[in-house]
Amino acid sequence: MKSSSITKMHTLSIMWGLLLIIIIVGLTGIGFVYKEKSKVYKELENTLKEKALNYVEKNAMYNGSDLKITEDDLIKENMIESLKINDSECQGYVLVKKIREHFEYEPYIKCEKYTTKGYDKN
Repeated sequence: MKSSSITKMHTLSIMWGLLLIIIIVGLTGIGFVYKEKSKVYKELENTLKEKALNYVEKNAMYNGSDLKITEDDLIKENMIESLKINDSECQGYVLVKKIREHFEYEPYIKCEKYTTKGYDKN
């Protein structure tokens, strides 16, 4: 009887181990798929950030208080044509803050299938 009980425990341990491996592999796969899908949105955020940096430097407009540079500001200055991904229009802005001796540029976009965390807060 002891042998039968040990065999059952061994089998059960193997099954739980396999289940754990399947879950870990599945979640990792989902993470990679999400990362790949959000890659184009991250690139759009970076482009928006770069254009906002150029906009602030070009207009020498930073006066020490926080700035909010919208996509409309950048379109008016012909720095971007629009915020589009795969024929889907997006909205966006960049918050500019002075932290100690440097400026911090935080881009935010809102598209049909993606929104930067904190977009609605600002």
